Amino acid sequence: GRLRIRKSGSDGGHNGIKSLFANGCTDFTRFRVGIGRPLPHHDVVDHVLTPFPEELREPYQQGIEDAATAVEGCLSLGVDKGMNRYNPKRKK
Repeated sequence: GRLRIRKSGSDGGHNGIKSLFANGCTDFTRFRVGIGRPLPHHDVVDHVLTPFPEELREPYQQGIEDAATAVEGCLSLGVDKGMNRYNPKRKK
C-alpha cells in the first residue's frame, strides 16, 4: 500500500505504461501503489493478479484511499507540492 508519485520515468516493466510509450504518450504523472513482492519461488504474475488475502484487505484499502487523496491533492496543489506532501519520506 505504499504510494510513490513521479512526474516522469521508465515503464518499470508495466505493460500498460509500455503501451502508452509505444503510442507516443510520455508526458504524464505516475501514481504507483505498491502491493509488496511475491514470496521466493512464487510467480510475479500470480502475485499481481491473485485477489488480496483477507488479512491484507484493510491495509490495501487504506493504500487505495491514500492514493486517491494524493491524486486529489496533486490536482489542487500541483504535482511538485503534492509529491513533497504525499511521497514517503526518505530515511537518513
